Amino acid sequence: MPAVFGLVATANSRASASAWRNVRPSHTVASPRAIETMADSGAEAAQARKQRREAILLAAGRERRRTRTRLMALGFGFLAPAFCFPLYWSFGFDIFGRFSFAVHVGAALGIGLLGLQVSGLVKEPRRSALLAGALASAASHALLIGLALSPASILLLLWVIGLVGLLPFGTAWTLVRAAREVWENSAPLPAPMRSRLGVLGFMLAAAVPVGQPVVQELAFGVALERIDSTAPDAIERANDVLRWVPWLSSRPLCDEAAMESDEARFERLSQLYELRFGRSIEEELWAD
Repeated sequence: MPAVFGLVATANSRASASAWRNVRPSHTVASPRAIETMADSGAEAAQARKQRREAILLAAGRERRRTRTRLMALGFGFLAPAFCFPLYWSFGFDIFGRFSFAVHVGAALGIGLLGLQVSGLVKEPRRSALLAGALASAASHALLIGLALSPASILLLLWVIGLVGLLPFGTAWTLVRAAREVWENSAPLPAPMRSRLGVLGFMLAAAVPVGQPVVQELAFGVALERIDSTAPDAIERANDVLRWVPWLSSRPLCDEAAMESDEARFERLSQLYELRFGRSIEEELWAD
């Protein structure tokens, strides 16, 4: 019996030792590399949260800027021209003279481009770059109108009406803001392509408001040279030059006739005016 009990005790001690060896500790000590990995993961998570927060703030700021631009577009881009141009037409005389057509076309083009930007229809990068350049051109046009009206606006400030002449500056600033916003949509494009499209949009928008006055002045220069010749068909040849100018203004001929002291040349100018515009230049000068 003692031998049996001894064998049993020996077996139990071996089983306990084996079970003890198989038991794993509940708390393990992490290696330095594991600690560094955990620290890096925590830093990356914190950086990701910071980037998400900055992206949210950036998007919120961009939306606030767009809201302000829409409000400025409503005031300076749509309501101001709707008030100023009828007031300008009610004066009964042409403030802008020979450049009246260019002013009207440029203003209408700027309003249309601003409406296109505010509508949000243009989002594709290439079109956005073109639209940004066109809006920049319209802003330059509005700035030139404001500068042209500045002397009269300053003189009329005492009667408050001079403030109307300062509205084009607000329109120009609104167009600049709109151009900057739509320019951001073209960021995915390569820088050279982005710049070329912007310049192309600027030139296309400036083609009519700038090109028509330039062609008109050149044509009148040639016509006045032809009218001074001794050829019997000098007036008809001068008219042939002017007939190719679209939306021709009568102001250059009126200004030339108003300053003319030679009766013979004044008569030739009168004949050219009546041939080209179908009415008497004396009536036009008297109306002015």
